[in-house]
Amino acid sequence: MRIPPGAKPGSRIRVKDKGRPSPFSQARRDLYLTIELLPHPFFRFQGDDIVSEIPIRPDEAVLGS
Repeated sequence: MRIPPGAKPGSRIRVKDKGRPSPFSQARRDLYLTIELLPHPFFRFQGDDIVSEIPIRPDEAVLGS
């Protein structure tokens, strides 16, 4: 299954016709998934962006690294 771009923790995704069968008609219902992200030691969310702080020396900043 594909996770749509912009999905954030707490977002719900609907998967059509992949849930339990209805007890009345035996037709499959929709399955709802809730996005949960575990904390990462290097990356974090800042609004809609994923950020990471990397310490660099001044010469690396000027000359590139």
